[in-house]
Amino acid sequence: MTPLSDWLKNTRLCAGGLFLLTLLLFYTAIGFDFLTYDDGRYVTQEKHVKQGLNAETIGWAFSGPHHSMWHPLTSLSHLLDVQLFGMNPGAHHMVNVVIHALNAVVLYYLLILLFNTPVRALMVAAIFAWHPLRVESVAWVSERKDVLCTLFWLLTLHAYTRYIRQPGKGRYAMLLVVFALGVMSKPMIVTLPAVLLLLDGWPFKRLGISDNEAGGLSFDWGIIRQRLVEKLPLFGMSLFLAAITYKAQHEGDVLSMMATTSLAGRVGNALVSYIRYLGLMVWPVDLSVLYPHPGRWPLWVELGALASLAGITFLSWRLRRAQPWWLFAWGWFLITLLPVIGLIQAGGAALANRYTYISTIGLVLAVVWSLAEWVRGAEAERRKPAMIAVFSVVMSCVVLTWSALPFWRNTETLFREAIRVTKSNAVAHLVLGEALLDQGRADEALAEFSRGILITPSDAKLHLLAGQACLEMGLLEQAVQAFQNTQKMDPKLDEAEFQLARAYRRLNRVEEAKQLLGRYLQKHPENASAWNNLGGIQADQRDGAGAEKSFRNALASEPDSLEPRRNLIRLLSLMGQPAAALEQVLEGLKYHQDNADLWYQAGLLQEQAGSITQARAAYEAAVRLAPDWPLPKESLAWVLIQQPQINEADAKQSFALAEEVAIAYGKEVPIRIRELQGCVLAANGRFPEAIAMTEKVRWVSNENKDARAVARLDQQLAAFKAGQRWVPGKK
Repeated sequence: MTPLSDWLKNTRLCAGGLFLLTLLLFYTAIGFDFLTYDDGRYVTQEKHVKQGLNAETIGWAFSGPHHSMWHPLTSLSHLLDVQLFGMNPGAHHMVNVVIHALNAVVLYYLLILLFNTPVRALMVAAIFAWHPLRVESVAWVSERKDVLCTLFWLLTLHAYTRYIRQPGKGRYAMLLVVFALGVMSKPMIVTLPAVLLLLDGWPFKRLGISDNEAGGLSFDWGIIRQRLVEKLPLFGMSLFLAAITYKAQHEGDVLSMMATTSLAGRVGNALVSYIRYLGLMVWPVDLSVLYPHPGRWPLWVELGALASLAGITFLSWRLRRAQPWWLFAWGWFLITLLPVIGLIQAGGAALANRYTYISTIGLVLAVVWSLAEWVRGAEAERRKPAMIAVFSVVMSCVVLTWSALPFWRNTETLFREAIRVTKSNAVAHLVLGEALLDQGRADEALAEFSRGILITPSDAKLHLLAGQACLEMGLLEQAVQAFQNTQKMDPKLDEAEFQLARAYRRLNRVEEAKQLLGRYLQKHPENASAWNNLGGIQADQRDGAGAEKSFRNALASEPDSLEPRRNLIRLLSLMGQPAAALEQVLEGLKYHQDNADLWYQAGLLQEQAGSITQARAAYEAAVRLAPDWPLPKESLAWVLIQQPQINEADAKQSFALAEEVAIAYGKEVPIRIRELQGCVLAANGRFPEAIAMTEKVRWVSNENKDARAVARLDQQLAAFKAGQRWVPGKK
């Protein structure tokens, strides 16, 4: 029997197993939805991404920062996903999972390349891949940038190692190319050149700094200068990326919290966050997608964190000769977290699990290396407890990761968990409320917004959303008050102006609503919803030309937007332009092939134009997509019996459809359905039943004094009594 140690030295087998087991662990993510938190702005609501991969969108990806970040390669990956899979969230999640599994394998081979220790490499790669802190980066579509950046981070280390082992222009060029791809994935990579200097210190021992016999350090400044010079292109790219990221985040108001958080508060939180990251690494329970910023920690907490960091740094330094990996790992941890530790505060979070994706790799390596060295000193007696320890850690990671994944199923489950495990998390209440509002659960949403307002009463966004919830609930005066409060708190939040216009429209304060919409659209001409609302007001005022222009402006901004498309179709039909209306229906179907209502409208307009064959196909599509909706079935039955020549199959289908429609209406079957049933019976050759049904319908119509219906029914009765079906030409 092959010993386990031999299996573990089979690198291909271990790499394949690592990849497949990582896929299996995170496989449940393919059943998760997109989140409303960031996934909207990066994928589902980003108009360029929704178009998929083409020349225009490729140019857009490289054109400049988007959403306060420049990451064209990440944008291209989202574009490719949409091109291949559309807006299927499971497929987008699966791409994240595959890249993460690939990262585990690349890390495994990197450690073998560096140290030629396959067993240790497998331990580090497995803990990295299966640790619960990985869930956020893998199960969140928006964090594609995280897994993609790490892939190129690790490949850069591969390229650098090969360059060190065998220097050459080709290998150096490859190093620059791979690093550049990382630069185009996520700004987190800016610290990688500094990490390469750590590698020069250990394990390469080529930095030019060494211990001397007196216990101090010796510096070879010539070598140090060479190491810095060879990395100047990398530092240059990092500086470029840092500059454009800072500029983009400043312009995007991402850094607005710096104005409300003192430098002392940011420094204190940075110190505490380093310790909290260590704690999350060791005890990864009660994880949250968002940890609220405390503003300022108690002084004793900040001093305790500072003392802890100083102590760990001192110990790492003291161990630099016997166990140099600790100084390397600690430097890796401190340096890689530096851009996101909060000294430059971006957003309102104190820390984030995703920032550990790269930063904890060094510490895992140090722990595994120390354990392996401990075993090597007395292998016989220490091997078994070491194996038990490693197995326990790995299995704990698997169990905790498996337990953490379900919270990422959708926005509601994720932020309910965030509220459970954190305190005073106003942003979590806000995002949860938004998700509930999107689901039409306005009363629950309002409750969440109200809880958030209790935590941060001056948060204008919470008041804005509370107003929207009131608007959905019909609490119009309360909505107006909330929107006006929002304007007072943050005059720059133009959305309040738009929402106030919606409230005024519902209160019949139409002119005020038009004035607000006009002012808002001057600043935001791309807002399709605002154009749609203006068009609705103009249509109500019988301004057909103005309404048509507004609806078309809405569709120019968002061609796949359904509400303005429907409004334009309805308007054109009322204006006596059926051909133009049909053109809009067919255009809408390019974006919404699965929309039964659009297919039904297409059928009505094509039938009106006399295109019976096309009308039939449209109605059949509507029936297929919405089998419980009676109107398409009714129209399809009429179309079938209008054919100049009807075959037996169509006659039977029309009868079945008419029966299904009648059953759908229950006891209160409309008179028009009874008329349909009479005509269908005749089409099936059941003339006595058709005559009996039609005579009842004629009696009701006569009682209702509907002369046109009576005349039509008389024609039907004459045809049925002559043994002929009724073919009106048009219904």
